[in-house]
Formats: sequence, structure tokens, C-alpha cells
Amino acid sequence: MQLDPIIATPERSDLEAEDLWFQLHLSFELKGHYRFLYRNLIDLTHRIEVLHRAFRGLLKRERAAAAELIDGLERRGAMNIGGAQKNLVLDNLMLALNYWIPYAESFETRGLLDSGVQVRAIAGVLQMLIPYLREPEHTQFEHLVDTYLSHLRKP
Repeated sequence: MQLDPIIATPERSDLEAEDLWFQLHLSFELKGHYRFLYRNLIDLTHRIEVLHRAFRGLLKRERAAAAELIDGLERRGAMNIGGAQKNLVLDNLMLALNYWIPYAESFETRGLLDSGVQVRAIAGVLQMLIPYLREPEHTQFEHLVDTYLSHLRKP
């Protein structure tokens, strides 16, 4: 299944910040591929009960995988985030990961036709995590955000 990389709970204990970045990047790519579903997600899940149950299960698994990555980074000392803050960040991650497509369609003039929409969404999620990262991961994520944003500045 194509969603396995973003919903599988990592089995390794030596997780690095790149593992979190890679999972987030894959999530954006896959959701961009299935944008037809994410454009009208609320409407579809309210009309089709089996889809509603399946999507709730998917969200729970995706959130658990992200939480495990963050927990692994905390165990390594690469991230410092408290319990209540961690839950808020996880909620914000899930919001950004699952609703960036309708946001772009509503807010951006060209919607998803603007290739920079996905790049800005990924950069925004990475930026959200930077305050909780320690060095060298903090600088690594700052560099990743700059790299994504540099793609927007190219002619």
C-alpha cells in the first residue's frame, strides 16, 4: 500500500530528524497524488460512512507514527517538547498534512496549479518543528526550510 511509509510506526530506536522529515515529505507527496480525495474530504467522509471510518483509522495511525518519530527524537535528545505542547504540535501537524489542499484551493489564486503550494506547505510544517529541535537538528531543519523556499525563488 502506498500509504505504508507514512502510517507505519517506526521500529528503529535510533531515529533521526531526517526520518521525521522524510515521513512528512512523503505524506505531502502522497496526499498531493490523491488530491481528488483531500479536496472534498469532509463532504465525502460525511456522506460515505465506510470512508469516514477508514479515514479516521488512517488519521489515528498517521498521528501515532508521527508521535513515535517525535518520541524517538526526544529519547535521542534531538528534540525537547513537553506533553501538552507535543499534543498541540501533533494536532497542528495533522491539520497541515491533511488540509493543505483545501486551504490552497481556497486561498491561492491558482490553487494547486501553483507548483509552489506544496513546497510552501512542506516548508511550513518543517518550520513548525524547528523551535523544539536541538542542535544540530535545529540547523538541519532550518537548512531544509531554506532549501524548499529556494525552489520558490527560482525563475
